[in-house]
Amino acid sequence: MRTNRGDSVQESMRITDDGRVGIGTTAPSARLHVSAAASPATIRLETTTNGSNPVLEIKDGSAGQ
Repeated sequence: MRTNRGDSVQESMRITDDGRVGIGTTAPSARLHVSAAASPATIRLETTTNGSNPVLEIKDGSAGQ
């Protein structure tokens, strides 16, 4: 995905042929690779529906988990 930043067009997200997604990197080394030059690097989950909570679920793939 490319974005126009004034006088130039720059890549802001890449999806590789093996399905890896890179945001802020052109060479993602994981399924989702987020890289930021600024500190702190922040990932934000936000809902626009009052009363609902955004969820980040991390599973290890074990049965019953």
